[in-house]
Amino acid sequence: MQDFSVSLNGNFDEYLGIPPGETLAETIVLTSNERLRRTLIRAYNQSMVHKGERAWLAARIFSIDAWLGQQYELARTTHVGLPRLLDAGSELLLWSTTAPSGQENLAPLARDAWRLCWQWKIPIDEYALRKTENGRLFHDWAERFSARLQALNAITRPELATRLTRLPAPSPERVLRFALESPTSGLDDYLSHLTAGGWQVASRDAPLREASDCVRVSFQDPRQELSAAAQWCRQVLLRNPEASVGIVVPDLDQRYHAVSRQFSAWLQSPDEPGATKLFDIAGGTPLGEQPIWQAASHWLRFCFGQLTAEQFRRMQQSPYLELPPLPSLPSTLPETFGVAELYRVSEDTFWRAIFRERPDPAKQIGLSAWIERFQHLLALSGWTGQGARSGQFQAYELLTALLQATRRDPCLLY
Repeated sequence: MQDFSVSLNGNFDEYLGIPPGETLAETIVLTSNERLRRTLIRAYNQSMVHKGERAWLAARIFSIDAWLGQQYELARTTHVGLPRLLDAGSELLLWSTTAPSGQENLAPLARDAWRLCWQWKIPIDEYALRKTENGRLFHDWAERFSARLQALNAITRPELATRLTRLPAPSPERVLRFALESPTSGLDDYLSHLTAGGWQVASRDAPLREASDCVRVSFQDPRQELSAAAQWCRQVLLRNPEASVGIVVPDLDQRYHAVSRQFSAWLQSPDEPGATKLFDIAGGTPLGEQPIWQAASHWLRFCFGQLTAEQFRRMQQSPYLELPPLPSLPSTLPETFGVAELYRVSEDTFWRAIFRERPDPAKQIGLSAWIERFQHLLALSGWTGQGARSGQFQAYELLTALLQATRRDPCLLY
């Protein structure tokens, strides 16, 4: 997205295509994602400052998913008995618990396929879905998932547009679809439903950006392509150390380690093995293998179990935890130890506080209570996502959402 503070010159309504005589406050602006929403809100606020305003009404700019969720929650206040809406963490957890044995790692892919089916109104029983092994796997999985949803009296976000189309349209307003290049069938049906109910629905394409130089190149094999991409990134960063570069690897799941090796070779100094990495790989590894979760897992294991001295040292040095320094371990510690053993030989108030905060493992408490205590201990360790780069922060958000979903609704696990 271009720099609005430069290009708008304060005329935000004109940029969005708001008709003369109307204002943004009278219009709901819908974007394809949260990133574009944040960009537009920031531009709107900048335009108000540019006009010399000291106070103004908040812009009603929403991502499609967030707006549909709001519309559904409003409908639930007037239509008794509507199913509850699962949040993203609860949905992913339900996909995992209904997965075929050994296929739990495919839960994100099943979730995405489910979303596409609802967005484009493809029936789960579509014959074409059952013509391949993967199609049959998804079909059977989706049937189990649907049965669990029905038992929980719940729905998922991909179902919102279709569900809302079956309800009476709320009081008419004006909606502007901004930069929605290919609205889905489900969304189109809902907006048509609103139009029939008296709503005004308009569309606005994103203004064309200035053309930039682009060169297409070819390589002999994928390894050479990765190496060239990493070298190009290095050249860009040498010219401008403040630059940010994004590289899209379509088959990242299969090539994660190759990507890591190539970019480490070109962007990580061999003389500084412990230096901050200049790149971050967003995705490609299961949550259980993400460094930010491994740090949390070691911490919880230390609180309720034991680690070796080497494992403890690695945990202490993790950039995702904020633990007090311990220059040398007491010589009286056993070969493997936990917080209970460290508490007995250390005078540091932090470890004593952690020991007191740790619940008694022998005490019988419910799963929700256990997760609440896990989250409390993780917070005390500094496991907050602060300082994590894009990929690890996304993993942190997803892990936090899964913990919250399990704590809030333990029946999703069964």
